[in-house]
Amino acid sequence: MQNTVKYSLLVGALALSACGGSSTSSSPDDTGAGPSNSPKPSSSPEPNPESSALPSSVPSPIPSTIPSGRPSPQPSPTSSVPPLITNYTINVEAELFALVGGDFDDGNDEPIGTYSTGDQGAINYVNTGDYAEYELYNNHEAEFTASFNVGTNADENTGIELLIENNGSWNSLGQLGPINASGWDNFQAHELTNGFDLPAGDIRLRVLAIGSSEWQWNLESFSLSTELKPSVLGIEFEDLSFANCVNRHVAVHQYTDITQITALTCNNENIVSLAGIEALSNLQELSLDSNKLEDISLTSNPHLTALVISDNQLSRDSLNYLNDLGQLSYLESDAWLVVTNSDSGASIRPNRSGAADNESIQFQLELESGYVIDSISGCNGSLENLTYRTAPLSADCNINLTTSIDPATLYSGHIRDADTNEPLAGVAIKLLDDALSTTSDAAGFFELRSSSTNSQGFIAEHPDYMFKEIDALAPSDNHELNLRRRVKSAATLRWEGYISNNSPTLDYTNQSEWTVSFSQQALTGDLAADRDVTRRDPSAVIYVDGLYYTWYSHCVGDVVGFDSGDPEGKVFPWDKCDLYYSSSADGYHWQEQGPAIERGPAGSYDDRSIFTPEILYHEDRFYLVYQAVKAPYVRRVKNTVGMSWATSPHGPWTKLDEPILKATNNGEWLGDEDNRFNVVTKGDFDSHKVHDPTLLYFNGKFHLYYKGERMGEEQYFGQREIKWGVAISDDPLGPYVKSTSNPITNTGHELVIWKYDEGIALINTLDGPERGTIQFAEDGLNFEIMSTANNLPHAQGLYRSPVSDTDPTAGVSWGLSHVLVWDKPGGWMYINRFDLQ
Repeated sequence: MQNTVKYSLLVGALALSACGGSSTSSSPDDTGAGPSNSPKPSSSPEPNPESSALPSSVPSPIPSTIPSGRPSPQPSPTSSVPPLITNYTINVEAELFALVGGDFDDGNDEPIGTYSTGDQGAINYVNTGDYAEYELYNNHEAEFTASFNVGTNADENTGIELLIENNGSWNSLGQLGPINASGWDNFQAHELTNGFDLPAGDIRLRVLAIGSSEWQWNLESFSLSTELKPSVLGIEFEDLSFANCVNRHVAVHQYTDITQITALTCNNENIVSLAGIEALSNLQELSLDSNKLEDISLTSNPHLTALVISDNQLSRDSLNYLNDLGQLSYLESDAWLVVTNSDSGASIRPNRSGAADNESIQFQLELESGYVIDSISGCNGSLENLTYRTAPLSADCNINLTTSIDPATLYSGHIRDADTNEPLAGVAIKLLDDALSTTSDAAGFFELRSSSTNSQGFIAEHPDYMFKEIDALAPSDNHELNLRRRVKSAATLRWEGYISNNSPTLDYTNQSEWTVSFSQQALTGDLAADRDVTRRDPSAVIYVDGLYYTWYSHCVGDVVGFDSGDPEGKVFPWDKCDLYYSSSADGYHWQEQGPAIERGPAGSYDDRSIFTPEILYHEDRFYLVYQAVKAPYVRRVKNTVGMSWATSPHGPWTKLDEPILKATNNGEWLGDEDNRFNVVTKGDFDSHKVHDPTLLYFNGKFHLYYKGERMGEEQYFGQREIKWGVAISDDPLGPYVKSTSNPITNTGHELVIWKYDEGIALINTLDGPERGTIQFAEDGLNFEIMSTANNLPHAQGLYRSPVSDTDPTAGVSWGLSHVLVWDKPGGWMYINRFDLQ
């Protein structure tokens, strides 16, 4: 503790505790403005040494060594000794505030309301920026901790800041958040992570709602707690560690009179003083190894004959004094003493040492992670690496070491709105390799100190902005980072209506020219059905130099599932696939040309399987995008989207070294079980997987449309939670940046998408409330329902015909799809043709 607290007890090892009682505060007055009396700590006042009002069951042994002026009852040798730690707690009922304030207009008469749930009173209607103030009385100047009994059903951007009034201004004592309580009335204890000093006497505290969520939390109560330094038998122990050592000895041996103690070991206790040791008047053996003693006086302990006191910080005067006590053996008498001093970023071992005349001493420096040496001097010494050696000594001297934070390990800077450049408060910042986190302040400032100088993963998250992840961010004290504000797409607005109405009723005007229906027929040649080979997920069909081309997933082997015990066993029909391609002169009879793209070497992002390809032909280059899985293939695996390019449909293909798209990394799994439904947080719509990529050149940019799957996926209205997103780039090779309008659909297990007129059209095939619809967006982002689609094939790969500005269905005139057959475990697939009816 920073503050010295003297607390005299009347009895041998009586433990005072202010915990456990109810608040003595009265109810609010009739005006609702606040309590008529300030809340008081739920304990008795500080004991009066002269008082005789003691419980009859508590022994009161007072040895004759107690200073005069205190009562001296006779010891009771059969009494037990409770612990000496003294807890002091101020409990405050939240509804007993002095006043409330805030500027958020939530339609209520007061910024904060009160209510009852069961036998509990609480405050509610707390918005961001609202606060409640409390007038308290504190008996003890000490370092306290705070705990808030709080409930909420809001999102993660909730928090509490505790402030204290000081001469008309408010000073922060600490913050906590985000608050996870799973219900407005599910009150749970949340503690400030730091301690803080409180003065004795009247104090005024403010509990402030922080964070950007409009609705914050309900508060039932909060408490302020401290542990007071105890006294033993009226002898005040200024240092808590020495008191604890005495207390343990007393408790183990059931002493009621500490004058009976003859031997005591207090090693490694961080003891800085021995105040009160005189009460151990019969002490004969004392071990005080590895503490922080600077001075010692034992004149009142004539029986002490054995003292072990190495590795402390004793002054030269104390060493000389102990040497004069000839009956003690403790340290060799050295001619000269070297004392070391260092700041919080380092330590020096040993912390002080003696030496003979004209002898040198060697010291070892230990730097905390992220610190560097600013300067070290003293005793005419020299530094080599982390070893400091003094010159030959001829007098006592000091070594002084100062350090500073290594700028090569510091991550600090500002987070701003990408459009307005305004600073953003409440952004959650994380360094992934070091597992460090912080939150940006009102000026958008953040600071984290790494354990190394290496670049590492960095994420920034705010519920109103797009999640930002940087794979390798270098340390710097001048980072300037921007977040893009989320925009609700037309699909998201419809989704909110479905959820609000608890019904997926589609509200649109059917436009018959958009209505489509399809027929299907088998292919001949190499793409004819073959039970021993799975061919699935055909790409778009393109026409090059008199031939039609398509690319598809190609796999062999039977499916065994996830629980076979064989990590090499196929878990899905699309597991352990490569990408093959075929050509045709007429679109019906196809010749397989062999592999186009194969899985990568072990350890690469695509070493397990590549599948679901799509092709784009643009300015004499061919671009293949596809899903990729890195081994092992487990339920929680997070796949990616890869890309390869070539100047001919026959290759050779150049594969990009890294994925062009990844799942949004803002969900958190719950536990280690390989279960994709168990999560702490679900994250964005694409936090688990990015699937079925389709690449189009639209409005002068490359649009990578994809399907997202969410961690902890749920079902809504009896359907899977599947939505589409889009990532956009100026260059076909990337980088691709996810749109702020994501997600852009509410449905769609497979992507069927084409250009029409000056916009983008799509078919939502499976999963979700808008399955079986055909939609259009002039901007490629805000899709509106136009009509229905019937007799839909699976995984349509469209023939890329010239763009029509008159017939919206021209883009789905024909193409290829796959057929699922379930006549063996896990099933198999083959490719057929579909045509628009």
